[in-house]
Amino acid sequence: MSAAPSQPLSESAAWQAYDQWRLTGGNRRLAFSFKQRVLIALASAAFRVFSRFVSDSLHWEIDDPHGVDRRLRRQESNYIFAVWHNRLIGAVSYFERYHTRVQRDQRLGPLVSESFDGELIARAIRDCQGENVRGSSSHNAVAGLRQAVDALKGGLSLFVTGDGPKGPRYQLKPGCIMAAKLSGRPIVPVIWSSSRALQFRKSWDQLLIPLRGARMHLTLGAPLFVDEGASAREIATARRELEAVMQTMAREADSRTRIARLIPPPRANEKTKLRKVQQVAAERRM
Repeated sequence: MSAAPSQPLSESAAWQAYDQWRLTGGNRRLAFSFKQRVLIALASAAFRVFSRFVSDSLHWEIDDPHGVDRRLRRQESNYIFAVWHNRLIGAVSYFERYHTRVQRDQRLGPLVSESFDGELIARAIRDCQGENVRGSSSHNAVAGLRQAVDALKGGLSLFVTGDGPKGPRYQLKPGCIMAAKLSGRPIVPVIWSSSRALQFRKSWDQLLIPLRGARMHLTLGAPLFVDEGASAREIATARRELEAVMQTMAREADSRTRIARLIPPPRANEKTKLRKVQQVAAERRM
């Protein structure tokens, strides 16, 4: 006996389903207080403002010796983009502007934590018609990895913060290695530097946000494949090798980034834990 065909949704029911997806991403387990919902809505509005008034004003220079950007634009392949947590916003801004906004069928999205902090990012991306996969090393890791692998096999290019969601800073966790092993998709390290950036100096990752009109330099590293039958030792070796590559790329990007403003600003005679970015930038201007 064949199943009865499903009835199409009415217009009002379709809008209700879309609004439910926008608010929760289809995950009804996520429940937030009224204060948290207000903060999430404000963060989403701030991201849309950033996307239009800051992201669209950035001047990008791309270093892509392995042709990753070209193959992604032609939809010849999808990737796992590994980026440090403090540079996720800038990386997503580039791909949103030059890929998903101009290619409606291009699928990109980040892996974000099933936490309040993760929802701040996920809701903003959903409001911009983007996709995201929920889960992290500290919140529902197994389900998150399973969803990530399914999304990658379905054609999604996934952004993974190598040291997220809580650090330590610039220390790679094995999540992206496992996703590459199970999905067969390569990992591409991504880093950017900026001529003018805002830095949240008291956050664990020293979050960097490019400022309006900045000159940006985006580097896409060599794709790294992880064999499906890789042993635990081979996985650990791949993690160390990728971490070393990303740390080297981060040092080079840090040396090219000029911190234009610190949040919060340091008090008089306060000793800060800044990297030597400002010193290097000052030497280059001399």
